[in-house]
Amino acid sequence: MIQLLNPTITDIAKDKKMMAPRLKTLDGTVIGLLTNSKHKGDRLMELAVEHLRKKYSIKETISLAKKHPSEKVNSNEIQFLKRCNAVITAIGD
Repeated sequence: MIQLLNPTITDIAKDKKMMAPRLKTLDGTVIGLLTNSKHKGDRLMELAVEHLRKKYSIKETISLAKKHPSEKVNSNEIQFLKRCNAVITAIGD
């Protein structure tokens, strides 16, 4: 038997202070692109940016690739990404 799972979140975070405020638009924003260094993750990110640029006037994109997929983002990388209004992360393979 095949079981279908729904990966969407159904619970809203109880501590809303932990959630970043939703942006009204991506126009004029700096978008961070964080890949996990798996195969084709960078290409997936390129396609996402191409799609977003058709809809929004994005000011700049900043790319960052983790050294290894299982590593956490370190404090230097977090400081780097703080320059962004929004960050997109992707998994390759």
